[in-house]
Amino acid sequence: MIDLKSGATHSLLIDSEDEYLKFVNNAKQGPTYLLKGFPPTEEEFLKLIPISKNMLEKLLNLKALDYSFESLKKIDKSLRNTGVTFDFYFENLYYWLVPYTSQCIINEKKATWDLKYNEKEHVIEPLVKLEDGRSINLFTDLNDDALENFNIISIHSIAQRRLATL
Repeated sequence: MIDLKSGATHSLLIDSEDEYLKFVNNAKQGPTYLLKGFPPTEEEFLKLIPISKNMLEKLLNLKALDYSFESLKKIDKSLRNTGVTFDFYFENLYYWLVPYTSQCIINEKKATWDLKYNEKEHVIEPLVKLEDGRSINLFTDLNDDALENFNIISIHSIAQRRLATL
């Protein structure tokens, strides 16, 4: 266990030297944009939607995801039962969960895609536009909940909670 003192009242515990080196390397690189690696055009992003279903089925060993709200519970069960790690979530699942979960909400609420181009990052930011004109952003929710509560993350609850706050 390595104890990094970051101030008089704070410290950071890191489990191993490898984790410490990874932490230092990430700190040197600085923050990266949440959607780094996402497509730069609407057309390319929309192609991710059917692929996201297939990739999540493959990565989580699932069958018959169908873009329904109930299918998010299948994803949750697989996250718990397969021992998905924090790194695996961000390196492999997050990219596919954003379009899949958003499409589930679109289907549930008869919403539409509201794809915004981020000029600074050169990516599409996928928002979901509800019938009343309000747009929701699931990509931050899927990120923030994983960062704050990874051990108890629930994709279904994230989507449900997001809709309940509107």
